[in-house]
Amino acid sequence: SPPFDKSLMDGFAVRAADVATGRADLRILERITAGMMPTRPVGPGEATQIMTGAPLPDEADAVVKIEDCEIAGGTVRIAAEPVQPG
Repeated sequence: SPPFDKSLMDGFAVRAADVATGRADLRILERITAGMMPTRPVGPGEATQIMTGAPLPDEADAVVKIEDCEIAGGTVRIAAEPVQPG
């Protein structure tokens, strides 16, 4: 088991406060696959595309599954249930 918090699904690592209502348009910072390390913390209004097993970036406290996301250029539109930390 790796010694870091990791994503249990493909999706977007976010700050739960940004997606508390379940809806948000967030700027995509980077894409992290298993075996890669994040290079930037997730700030307000931002998200990082993340794959199963990849480490969560700093400041991200939730992952929204890819099925609830629509990518348009450098932005992800999230339409999900309200998001809680964890």
